[in-house]
Amino acid sequence: MHKRRYTNGQGPVSHSAANGTLPPSSSTQRYTSPSPRPQLVPGSPAMSPNPSPSSPLCNRKKDVRRYTGCSFLDDYERLGKLGEGTFGEVHKARHKTTGELVALKRILIHNENEGIPITAIREIKILKSLSNPNIVPLSDIAIERGDAALRKRANIYMVIPYMDHDLTGLLENPSVSFSLPQIKCYLKQLLKGVCYLHGQKVLHRDMKASNLLIDNRGNLRITDFGLARAYDPSANDRYTNCVVTRWYRPPELLLGEAHYTGAIDLWGVGYVFCWH
Repeated sequence: MHKRRYTNGQGPVSHSAANGTLPPSSSTQRYTSPSPRPQLVPGSPAMSPNPSPSSPLCNRKKDVRRYTGCSFLDDYERLGKLGEGTFGEVHKARHKTTGELVALKRILIHNENEGIPITAIREIKILKSLSNPNIVPLSDIAIERGDAALRKRANIYMVIPYMDHDLTGLLENPSVSFSLPQIKCYLKQLLKGVCYLHGQKVLHRDMKASNLLIDNRGNLRITDFGLARAYDPSANDRYTNCVVTRWYRPPELLLGEAHYTGAIDLWGVGYVFCWH
């Protein structure tokens, strides 16, 4: 079946039909993330995988002055690995000053000479443009400074709010069951999130249970925009059909169609709530 990435299914779920609250959990689960922050420019010192000792990445004061809005990885205490998103690892962490729990998604740089992958830049750009209670927001960009002497390259992390569960983990937990009102509550939130995305002319292109996060108050948010892209529904543009996890892939993509719309996201919504 699909690849499960951030799972959390500890203990029974006994929350009311009205608000869909879930019990606290200390286990792990799944992730990916609108605050107005300056955009990092590929080719700048912040993007350099191997900064020199004089680089801003090796000097905190220079970093703060030059890259206002970006925090540093050592501002966070990492609490453990949650899993892997479409294009990066994800860690649970706590902000050392505020105590806020977050998820840190490391952006993988496979080719140092090419810099940040275009998919990561696209994901950051899309998340910075979105603002909806059913979409996981991008709250910060954190920089892990490099060390030229140790040949340690800099890393970049996307910071998003920590969510207690993913839907896959709950569905696979034999002690968890959902009432019909709870299912309706989650379905409504998911449809509202997808409706907002399509209204902003954005295709998610990886709709599945493990990309749906739920907190202990019953709030659902869509995450992992690693395959998302902006689109024009009135244009006849061609897109890659190598998107959507195989078992959630709609027929048109399986048949190689390159002209598609938001219907591919709705197929995933239907699969989640009918098959599961």
